[in-house]
Order: sequence, then structure tokens, then C-alpha cells
Amino acid sequence: MNDYSSLLIDVEIYCKEHIIGRGIEYFNKQTVRKVEFSGHYIHANVSGSYASDYKVVIDVEDFTNSICSCPYDDYCKHIIAVIYTVQNYPQVEKEMDSEASIEQVELEELLLTQDKEYLIQLIYELVKNDDQKLQLLQKLHRNNK
Repeated sequence: MNDYSSLLIDVEIYCKEHIIGRGIEYFNKQTVRKVEFSGHYIHANVSGSYASDYKVVIDVEDFTNSICSCPYDDYCKHIIAVIYTVQNYPQVEKEMDSEASIEQVELEELLLTQDKEYLIQLIYELVKNDDQKLQLLQKLHRNNK
């Protein structure tokens, strides 16, 4: 398992303070959707404000070569969110190598910690404008009777 703490130092050196704060917010909101490791690169998809996902490539050996597909002209919050994700979830690399995603790893844990009312509201919000999801929910309900 790799230690990516040197990337945190690079973030402090190369990134603006307010962008670091935004990146930590994105990390806390778990916006990193997919992480893959290839050689000395970390590839990730991160939910953004405007696009469905931004593509991030972090060069572990030379942070200055790291890039994101978002329109920001410098090292962005998406890059920082990915770095904090791989540093704070050491199991991610092993799990991602076996094609798991952070969403899969944490979804059950997240759902198990919520109360019934929250889960009902969450399901309602997810299906209320999506006929396909609503039909799936109705089918699951019929099958569980």
C-alpha cells in the first residue's frame, strides 16, 4: 500500500488556501466517484458543480503534472478531493484494484447509520422525477409482499 502523504505537502506548496478548503469540502461530501491506480498515476472521476464528472489525473511522482478536466486554470478542488480520498481511505487502492468504487465500499456503511425517516426521504428524492427508478421501486415492493 502506498503512502500519499507527500501529495499533501505538494498541495500545501502549490495550491491556494481557499482552494484547499474547497477541496476538503468536496472530500467530506464524498464527491470522488471512481479511483484507479496505474503506475505512478491516480485517475479519478469527481462530481463537479456543472459537469456530471470531472476527470482528474494525479502524477504521484511529480504533482506539477497533475491535471483536471474542470475549467479552473490552476490546481483545483477536485484534485485536492482525490488526494484526501486516497490518503484518508488507505483501503481504496486495494479495493479499486479489484474494481470496487468508493461508492460501493461506503454505501452500505452510510445507509446503516441513517434513521428510517431520513432513508424514506432519500428514496423519495431519488425516485420522484425518475420513472425508471420509480418502476424499479414499485417492482421491488411487489416482490417483497
